[in-house]
Amino acid sequence: MRRDDITPPAAHTEDAINAAVAREHGEQRNMAHRNTIALLASRLIVAVLGWSGTVLIARHLSPDDWGVFSFVFGLLGMMSIVTDLGVGRVVLARLLDADPDEAEKVASSFVSLRAVLGLIGYGIAVGYVFALGYSAEVVQATALAGLVVIIATPSHALSVLYQSRLKLVIVATAEGFAQLVQLILTIIIAVSEPTLLFFILPAIANELFSGTWKLVGVRRGWIGPRITARPSWRLWREMLVEAVPLSVGLAMVTCGESGAASTPLAGSGWQLTSIESPAGPTTVDDPAAFTVAFDADGRAAFRLDCNRGGGSWQATAETPDSWTLSFGPIAVTRMMCPQPSLDTRVSAALADV
Repeated sequence: MRRDDITPPAAHTEDAINAAVAREHGEQRNMAHRNTIALLASRLIVAVLGWSGTVLIARHLSPDDWGVFSFVFGLLGMMSIVTDLGVGRVVLARLLDADPDEAEKVASSFVSLRAVLGLIGYGIAVGYVFALGYSAEVVQATALAGLVVIIATPSHALSVLYQSRLKLVIVATAEGFAQLVQLILTIIIAVSEPTLLFFILPAIANELFSGTWKLVGVRRGWIGPRITARPSWRLWREMLVEAVPLSVGLAMVTCGESGAASTPLAGSGWQLTSIESPAGPTTVDDPAAFTVAFDADGRAAFRLDCNRGGGSWQATAETPDSWTLSFGPIAVTRMMCPQPSLDTRVSAALADV
């Protein structure tokens, strides 16, 4: 055997390392592809099931109750400014670089911080409707629906843990099945007890199902970092210091764009007696069957005979006592109302207001 036929041991080691790195990169690419497909499929399923449930609720609630339902969940959606604070982006970066012990501390502190922020967001939402003198029905609905915020806030923190380990297929599966559970419960309520407070319960069940699924996976070590360490005040402070400035900027932009709550129409409901449009005036013979409720978050809920609709609204002050009203795109159900009915004509006229 000649001397140059012998491969040095160092060369074998280097080749093995390169091969291992290449395999790891290939596995990460495959996981990323699976995550992307799973998330897209989950988002589609959640959107379709969620839309079906919303149409069902709109069909069974009165215009006033539908207005309350939309207002409450719109208000709770705005609480994400408080419950998120952008901490997830900060934590995700830390989890990617942390060793196992540090990752466990970061994960435990993050989930507990989000749980506290959820409680704060709940308190703000309930306090807001109570302090501004909203009806007892709105306060009760906010107090009940606010449980969604309490549950969903730490649940979304669990999703960040899965994201840090490219295990989003589990999250996508949990959220898809949770939305299915919500739709099934919504159907049951629609045929048995179609009231405002009962229709809020499926949303709570959705978050409970999804959060429990994700929590079980974390406790069983499906993703690596577990929630076993005690929360660290130091980590809380560091997370908030990094994340709060971004959220403050977002809050300022949101507040600057939201002006519906300051108009006289916010929180009121009206019957349509006539409507003016470029096509000419339309007189409504049965005003009780054609109503509109204006939410403080800029959403409007319509009853158009046997159909229900929703869209955005905006009122612009021309003088202290004069306002101009306009609607954005309006989504309307397409049931065939008993004839003669003005539902189609009024729906078309609203788009031109």
